[in-house]
Amino acid sequence: AVQDGTLSPHAAASLIVYHLRDAAEIGGGPVDYPKVFAAMDTVASAEWLIMEQDRFNHEPFESLRRGMAQLAEWGRVYTKRP
Repeated sequence: AVQDGTLSPHAAASLIVYHLRDAAEIGGGPVDYPKVFAAMDTVASAEWLIMEQDRFNHEPFESLRRGMAQLAEWGRVYTKRP
């Protein structure tokens, strides 16, 4: 688990999928994601981010929209257009 922004280069060097989870919408809980992303960027290139949410402060799809908007604000949402 990476909650404090530390990530072992040995353990993470081959990771391309990261599972994101917070106590609320992504960015609304205790996890310091900008610090986590900085640590991720030093050891590997994330190809996929999986966002999990157990608790909702809003309707589920609104919570998802807010989480995606936060990831986009951090530059972590990429879309390919045909």
